[in-house]
Amino acid sequence: MSHAAKRNSRFEQERDALISEIAVSMNNVLNNLNALNRSLEGVVAVGKEFESVSLLWNNYYDGLARIEIQQQRAQAEAEARAAAQEAEKADANALTNDNNDNETKTTSDARK
Repeated sequence: MSHAAKRNSRFEQERDALISEIAVSMNNVLNNLNALNRSLEGVVAVGKEFESVSLLWNNYYDGLARIEIQQQRAQAEAEARAAAQEAEKADANALTNDNNDNETKTTSDARK
């Protein structure tokens, strides 16, 4: 039995050594996770510091975009008005030409 007791004690010694190694490794993992967590918290804190600056630039560019859209709409409306005026002028010229043609025909018919 002493041989079996030595085996068990040898087994138990190896098991205890492995358990100790695992415990040390788990502590290292825990320490590294804590360090990673602190680093991530630092990154998030830095990101939050720039949030107000980001909002400011966002408002600036949104304002510029609104101004540009208003200018484009105003230009499109001006072009539409100009096209409508040109169409009215063309219609007026066409009516004037038709009236002149009718008067010319009436005058030439009267001369005959």
